[in-house]
Amino acid sequence: MNQTRISILSIPFFFLLLRTSSSVDTISVFQNITDGETIVSENDKFELGFFSPGSSKNRYLGIWFKHTSPHTVVWIANRETPLNNTSGMVKLDSHGILSLFNGGGLVIWSSNSSASGTTANPTAQLFDTGNLVIKDGSTVSKENLLWQSFDYPGDTFISGMKLGKNLVTGREIYLTSWRSADDPSPGEYTLGFLMVKDKYPQIYIRKSSVIETRIGPYNGIEFAGQPNYKPNPVYVYKVDMVVNEKEMYFLYTYNSTTFSIRFIATPSGKAEIWHLNMRNQQWMQDLTLPLDNCDNYGLCGPYGSCSTVTFPNCGCLKGFELKNPEELSPDNWTSGCRRSRALDCGPGEGFLKFSSMKLPDTQKAVFEGDMSLQECEVACKNNCSCTAYANPNITAGGVGCLLWFDELIDVRVYPQNGQDLYVRLAASELSLTILDKDHGSSKKQSIDLPLFSLSTISRATNNFSINNKLGEGGFGPVYKGVLEEGQEIAVKRLSKSSRQGLDEFENEVICIAKLQHRNLVKLLGYCIQGDETMLIYEYMPNKSLDWFIFDDLRKSLLDWPQRLRIINGIARGLLYLHQDSRLRVVHRDLKAGNILLDCDMNPKISDFGLARMFREHDKSEANTKRVVGTLGYISPEYAVNGLFSVKSDIFSFGVLVLEIVSGKKNRGFFHEDHHDNLLGHVSVLNIKSTMETKVGSYENDVNLRKREDDSQPHIFGYGGRDHEGLTRFMDCLILDEEYNRVFHIHDLVARVCKEGRNLVGLGSFVTGLFSISASPISLHKVINIPTFYVAWRLYKEGKSLDLIDSCLGKSWSVTEVLRSIHIGLLCVQQRAEDRPNTPAVVAMLGGERSLPSPKQPGFFIQGSENDSTTNIPLPSSLNGVTITEIDGR
Repeated sequence: MNQTRISILSIPFFFLLLRTSSSVDTISVFQNITDGETIVSENDKFELGFFSPGSSKNRYLGIWFKHTSPHTVVWIANRETPLNNTSGMVKLDSHGILSLFNGGGLVIWSSNSSASGTTANPTAQLFDTGNLVIKDGSTVSKENLLWQSFDYPGDTFISGMKLGKNLVTGREIYLTSWRSADDPSPGEYTLGFLMVKDKYPQIYIRKSSVIETRIGPYNGIEFAGQPNYKPNPVYVYKVDMVVNEKEMYFLYTYNSTTFSIRFIATPSGKAEIWHLNMRNQQWMQDLTLPLDNCDNYGLCGPYGSCSTVTFPNCGCLKGFELKNPEELSPDNWTSGCRRSRALDCGPGEGFLKFSSMKLPDTQKAVFEGDMSLQECEVACKNNCSCTAYANPNITAGGVGCLLWFDELIDVRVYPQNGQDLYVRLAASELSLTILDKDHGSSKKQSIDLPLFSLSTISRATNNFSINNKLGEGGFGPVYKGVLEEGQEIAVKRLSKSSRQGLDEFENEVICIAKLQHRNLVKLLGYCIQGDETMLIYEYMPNKSLDWFIFDDLRKSLLDWPQRLRIINGIARGLLYLHQDSRLRVVHRDLKAGNILLDCDMNPKISDFGLARMFREHDKSEANTKRVVGTLGYISPEYAVNGLFSVKSDIFSFGVLVLEIVSGKKNRGFFHEDHHDNLLGHVSVLNIKSTMETKVGSYENDVNLRKREDDSQPHIFGYGGRDHEGLTRFMDCLILDEEYNRVFHIHDLVARVCKEGRNLVGLGSFVTGLFSISASPISLHKVINIPTFYVAWRLYKEGKSLDLIDSCLGKSWSVTEVLRSIHIGLLCVQQRAEDRPNTPAVVAMLGGERSLPSPKQPGFFIQGSENDSTTNIPLPSSLNGVTITEIDGR
């Protein structure tokens, strides 16, 4: 932190220090201290004497840090009665009264202390704490302490001082600013605590009697309301609150002998924290309050919330609206907000959690020190007048309950050092009631998610500005927004033309609202108003995984350790979905575009619109006639038979692992040794003229059989002599080993099917395809080759390291890369039962045990270049033959 000097201290103090008293740190009875003489604490830390502040010629008796330059005053005796010359004198009498005399012999200041008894032996001593103590005897105890300067602070609060209230006399102890840098007489500003029995303490900066700024409340360690204050790592100070029958007060201590800390109230109405490095005697400023516009007390009125990252700074808390919109101006929100929906004290009412908040003014709150947060909620819920509750105590295991019974005043959002506030709202503001369609039940569910108004989201996204648009998916566009509280959000807006409608919206709300994990994206709320339907998520500043690994420039930002952490994070998120959550969840659309990255590049699985939940953990698979997902990640059994399970997600995860290792999509990778694409496409096929394929009409055997000659094509998949065999044949892959080409028959015949040609024509089309000349041909449709087939071939040839992304250079571990590829291949095996389950995947990623050999990978239906979510309805009947139709969007 750069050195900063406060204006009070930047003007030199002119001291006339001619000599030091012979008794060093004490004043004895009838010993005179005149202007020019001083006493110094035992270890030379503090000094007491006469001084003139700034350009003033008046003289004051004060205490200051001895070795700082300029000298820093911490206490003044005669603030209101200065001396006008250097004739002042200090004397301690036999009754223990310390008096300051002017040149005429008149007392202008006195300690008003007194010793009892005839054997009194009072002395005044300056301690290394900066405290001037008058005591009866040689030691200090409660019994013989007659008076101390710490009980009468000026503008400075240092360790050992007490600020608070004497409950017996009613006297309050607080800081009072100087009038100016040259005049230490009491100024306009005071800094004091709310010290009322049964009320929770906080700090106020007042101008005269009007509250200007509020700091707090006390959080068990220090006073909250210091938004940008980061404790200095070289010292730690702790604020302690003491409450007994006689007094309530605060004092602070710190853990360093080489540093000093002071709090001051400045003539301009600021509260500042400074620390002194005793090694170089330099003061460094740590904090000043008020810091910004939001520190002005009650700026946004009742139920208003202030944030410095929005304009205007003021806004209404969720569930509230402007009280007088016609009076609104950026500089005048004093009328504040009112509830959007009135409370009725019904059973559906609840509480909305606001995080990172400055808790409201506690003047109208009640504190219960022995309640847990759950008990606090019950207490507030059972009292219809209770508007909010919070636990102000942030210490480990700390309990305590603040209950508010009136309007919430002086609330703001903090980027750090904020606390949780629970505000009472009407039932309609809290719940989204939807049908549990997933399980064929008419039972309604109440989802505990905040409901955002359209106006709030519109304002947050700058009216859905194109400049705020992050991207667009099958659901619709996604926008970045900033709420009035300062929180960044991502708004997923349902497109009116989207084929993913309210079913997917409701499904995502039901699913993700029940899921909480560090590797799952967090759903903050929703908005349904008119024809608008939106989901509000936490904002992920690093976008999605595909934004990095599929871009030739950005992929270099992900080194191998980061990629491995991402792989492990995705696996842990899947483990939670498949095993550790209350419901078993199959995502069904796991892909690079649905892996979001937070500010620390931690992966978070997103987009649960297609997810399916199983209530019983012993149930792990289901069938559907509507196959949905993203081509390139769909497992074979799901694509062909509509069978999905946790093993479907494992297949998609395996594709992801190989994509992360290679840095290529499930298409578009060229390997120089094999002249084909890793995840890419082939638009040219070299078919040797000697290949002969016998494909009969739909009435005959629709099967490719391996001949004795190795140059003949091989089938991966199915064959048969019935009509169904044709369909299964279309969903097969053909490998020409001589030319290293993988063909997907479905791609070759898709156009024929869509054009409605008869099956005889289809047979002729396929027959003609394999009986052409040796010259290359260009097909009507791009044919894609899956990543895992090239990975599989490289693995079989012992060349797996050829798969790794070239941009990684040599900054990777051979063992880790080979193990990741191996695990990826295990996950994309053809048969679901051969694939490892999620716990096994996580264990393999984190272990070093040998792995089983992977079997042949499953085929993969890859359609157009569009990487979009696709519906594949099953079955579709044509003359008794089932055809799987790919309907890309």
